[in-house]
Amino acid sequence: MYSTARNTLFLSVSTFIRISITTLVLILIARTYGAEEFGKMALSITITGILLYIADFGLNVYSTREVARDNSIIRSLTSTTLKIKFLSSAFTLLITWIIIEVLDYPSDTRLLLYLFSISMIIFSFTSYLVGIFRGSSRFEYEAIVYLVQSLTVLVSVLLIIQNEGTIHNIAGAFIVSRVLGLLMSIVLYHRLLRGTTSVVQFRSFKTVARQSFPFATHALFGTLYLQADTIFLSKLGGDLEVGLYQAAMRIVIALLYLQDILANAFFPSLSRLYKLSTDELIKKGRQLNFYLFTLALPLSIGIFILSPGIVSTVYTQEFAGSSLILQFLSWLILLRFIGASYGILLSASDNQKLRMIAVIMAVTLNLTLNALIIPEYGAHGAAGVSLLTNFFVMGIYVYFIKSRLNTFLVDFSFVKIFLLNLLIGLLLYSVKDISIGITIPISIVIYIYLVYTFFLPLAEKARIRELAVKIASMFN
Repeated sequence: MYSTARNTLFLSVSTFIRISITTLVLILIARTYGAEEFGKMALSITITGILLYIADFGLNVYSTREVARDNSIIRSLTSTTLKIKFLSSAFTLLITWIIIEVLDYPSDTRLLLYLFSISMIIFSFTSYLVGIFRGSSRFEYEAIVYLVQSLTVLVSVLLIIQNEGTIHNIAGAFIVSRVLGLLMSIVLYHRLLRGTTSVVQFRSFKTVARQSFPFATHALFGTLYLQADTIFLSKLGGDLEVGLYQAAMRIVIALLYLQDILANAFFPSLSRLYKLSTDELIKKGRQLNFYLFTLALPLSIGIFILSPGIVSTVYTQEFAGSSLILQFLSWLILLRFIGASYGILLSASDNQKLRMIAVIMAVTLNLTLNALIIPEYGAHGAAGVSLLTNFFVMGIYVYFIKSRLNTFLVDFSFVKIFLLNLLIGLLLYSVKDISIGITIPISIVIYIYLVYTFFLPLAEKARIRELAVKIASMFN
């Protein structure tokens, strides 16, 4: 419990820093440069973000799982996987060039894509080393890396905006920040090696590539069915449509990282439990699912009700059209949070090939529906397709877990949380015209108090109190 709690703490810190600063940077860009320029920037980040998973080749998650099971393999694992990384990175740059040429974007968008592709390749190496840190339960190293990287990009962007620089200057700032993040991760990696033993040989190049491929395919297609609609919009609707859609999507994506905090913190312990006890693995998976459901449902309900106020507060009047899109996408949070529990359990139990199959099916469905619906309904149609696709994936994951582990990962406590959220939602709707600066903080405090006081079992409360004491002791 303490190990998971410690991991969750540091992962929460690093993820909060990275995502909050990245989101702040994108909001500053949107407010400063307008919807069309923001659309170009968001499109470039989206395309290179998809291609990141080709460069990574699943080695981030794979290294986390393998190192969590045996810490002594780090040196030999890195020796083998870096060879794959260099090949996958070169292949990714080739794919990037082909995509840019085929899609035939204007020259300023093409330049942005090239700049962000360089940034993406650098980040993929940092991401791999972060996987090593997670497998070693050194989540504080990840926090340090992302703190350096995020503060660098924030300060750089603020200076660029102050001096009336272009969005291409901002793309350059992302490259600089990721170079610094990579250098810091290399320094911390060598510090980690000083405290580990070594084995002579891990596995062959071919074996590692074969075992990491399902992770790579799942990550690539999992991102593709979430973000492919942006590429469709860029060709069928233009930069303004992309800007409005991505303004809403970026709010949702920022919150989706909350699922990563819990899922990634639980992943090392789930991977170990798979080798030790199936019953304990299911118990831990149910605990993760409960946490994610308890967190996701109020987020989806709250954003759905308060979306007009959220958009008007975060962006300028130019982005008012994002409000309805955000209402659609708010339910994406619930679907992906629930799906994350089942998905991470599949990976931890060596069933990552099933995740790969699910997302390949989802991408096929997503691309087909987007091609049919976006020309008629634009960004709103893209949001609807995204919801349908994610519901499909969640259903497939639930089916696979039921068939492999004979569990749905739910109990009666989920029903009680659902009823509580219905009540909170009705109260929130009745006061939705009050400033969100008042309603959101008060709603969060009330919800946390009610969940802790009336909906958590005594054993869970005891673990939380124990966790609080141990976290406090870490800073003494």
